[in-house]
Amino acid sequence: MPALENRPELEGHLLPYYKIYIHLNRSRDVGFGVGAIKISEIYSYCRLMHIYSITEREDVLWAVQVLDTEFLAHQDDKAKKTKAAKENKSGGRNDKNSNRR
Repeated sequence: MPALENRPELEGHLLPYYKIYIHLNRSRDVGFGVGAIKISEIYSYCRLMHIYSITEREDVLWAVQVLDTEFLAHQDDKAKKTKAAKENKSGGRNDKNSNRR
């Protein structure tokens, strides 16, 4: 798969932050779209895992938000491509209204 062949390599010191992000990824709100991971969820994770140092908490917050921003941008791009593909397939018309005159 091209996506797997071109994936970035994660430097060893960043692996703990990636693991935290993977855990928190499941806590995001999903409704009409995918929501960002809330700061309160990051804070709760830090408390649960006994991360009390302000510096460590700032690092976790920064890393999770950077990863989440990238994920949300990717999801947005994916949604736009899906919408464009559907519009191209239907000839640019809205399927719900295609029978109306």
